[in-house]
Amino acid sequence: MIEWLASLALFDLAVMILSALVALGVLIAFHEFGHFWVARRCGVYVEQFSIGFGPALWSGRDRHGTEYRLALLPLGGFVKMRGESPADESGHDSGNYQHKSVGQRMAIVVAGPVANLLLAVVFFWLVLLGGERDLAAQLGAVTPGSVAAEAGLEAGMQVTAVGAEPVATMSDLNRALFHYLGESGTINLTAVDQAQRTGRYQLPIERWLHAEEAPQPLAALGIALPYQLEALQVRAVSPGSPAELSGLQGGDKIVALDGEPLTSAASFAEKIAAAAGAEVVLTIERDSPADQFAGNALFVPVAAQRVSGAQGDRWLIGIEYAQLGSYPQALWREVSYHPLSALQRAVEQTVDMSAMVVASVVKLVRGELSPKNLSGPITIAKVAGDSAQSGWDNFLRFVAFLSIMLGIMNLLPIPVLDGGRLAFYLFEAVRGKPLSDRIQQVAMQWGLAVMVALMGLALFNDLT
Repeated sequence: MIEWLASLALFDLAVMILSALVALGVLIAFHEFGHFWVARRCGVYVEQFSIGFGPALWSGRDRHGTEYRLALLPLGGFVKMRGESPADESGHDSGNYQHKSVGQRMAIVVAGPVANLLLAVVFFWLVLLGGERDLAAQLGAVTPGSVAAEAGLEAGMQVTAVGAEPVATMSDLNRALFHYLGESGTINLTAVDQAQRTGRYQLPIERWLHAEEAPQPLAALGIALPYQLEALQVRAVSPGSPAELSGLQGGDKIVALDGEPLTSAASFAEKIAAAAGAEVVLTIERDSPADQFAGNALFVPVAAQRVSGAQGDRWLIGIEYAQLGSYPQALWREVSYHPLSALQRAVEQTVDMSAMVVASVVKLVRGELSPKNLSGPITIAKVAGDSAQSGWDNFLRFVAFLSIMLGIMNLLPIPVLDGGRLAFYLFEAVRGKPLSDRIQQVAMQWGLAVMVALMGLALFNDLT
C-alpha cells in the first residue's frame, strides 16, 4: 500500500484526498446533526456543534447561543450538550441533558446512527432515479477441477437460487454467497442450463474463506464473471519494480502475454506466477508513439520477482491495473423507477446493506471472517477516489455504504460509541437508576482501548 501511494500521480492523489474529505465530512455532519436535532426537540441546550477536532478553522453562533465549529482534523465530530457528563455542574435548568428522561436521552443517542441510515436512503434514492442496471446471474468460465466444476456447473448456466433464496442478478448471487463465508457444509445452487433444464448442484465448503482478505466467493468456487476482457490498463507502477525496470508506464494497456490474448485478470496473475521469475513478454498498447513499436504494439519482456507477505510468497511484476472490457449486452437487466418506487427500492437496499454489515460484524467476532478485512482511512480514501473518478452515481453508492457502516458501527455496545451509551441507558431503564460514575469511567477507558486497538489494526491492514 505504501508503494502504491508513492506511485500515485498528483491528480489522482488530490482526487483521492478531496473525495474522502467530502464523503467523511458529509457523513459526520449528518450524524452529528441527528444528535443535535433530536436534542433540540427534547429541550436540551446545545453548547457546541463541531465537525472535526482540534483548532477551529471557522466558528459562529446562532441566536440560541450554540457555537458551530469547523475544526482542523476532519476525522470525527461532536455535539456538546449542557450537563452531558454526570460530573458537569450545570445547575438544574430544563436544558440540562442529565435532567431529561432516560427515553429522551436514548432518543438523542440513537439519532446519530439513524440519521446515517436515512442519509443512505437519500443517496440510494438519488441514484435509483436514474434507473438500476445489473447483470443477470449467468456464470462465466468455470475453472477445470474447481469446486464448481466438480459439482457439474458449466459456463452459460443461469443461477436462480442459492439455498432457499431466489437469485435474479449477480448482486443477488454475491449477497447470497456472502452468508456462507466462514461456514462448513454445502452450498446448494439451483441453475438452468442453456437447454433450459433446471438442476440442483451441491458445492462442499469447509470454513469457507475464513482467513481470506477481501474474499471473492465466485472466484473461490472457480466461477468467472461473463466478462469479455480487452486489456489490463496499468494505473500505477511501483518504483524499482520489474515493471518499472522493463519500461512499463502508467496508462499502458496490456493486451497479451507471450503472444496469447488475455482472457481474465486471474489467468494473467496465474501465468505470471507459473513463470516463477522466468522472463515473459507483454504485448502493450501505448498512446504515445515509441521507437520500439511494431505497428501499434510494444513488446516488453519482464521477469517477476518473488515477494513474501502475509499471503505467502507471490510472484509480482509491481503494477496496479484496471480491467478494460465489457459484459455481453444481452446479460444486462435494467429497471426504471418513478420517485416513489425509487424510494421503496432505496429503503430495501439500505435494509439489505445494513443486514450485511451486521452479519460481517458477527462473522468477525466469531472468527468466520478474517480481521484483515477491517479497513482504515487509507483504504477508505482510495475507494472514495476510485468511485469519484468512475462517476457520480458510483461515488454516491460508496458514500451511502459508508454512511450505513458509520451508523451500524456506532451502534456497537462499546463505551465511547453511541451503542455503549445506549447500553448504559437501557441498563438504567431496567434498574431504575444509572450506573455509578466510577463504573462508567472504567467502561469508557476500556471502550477507548478497544477502539484504539481496532483503529490500529485497520491502519496496519491499510499499510500491509
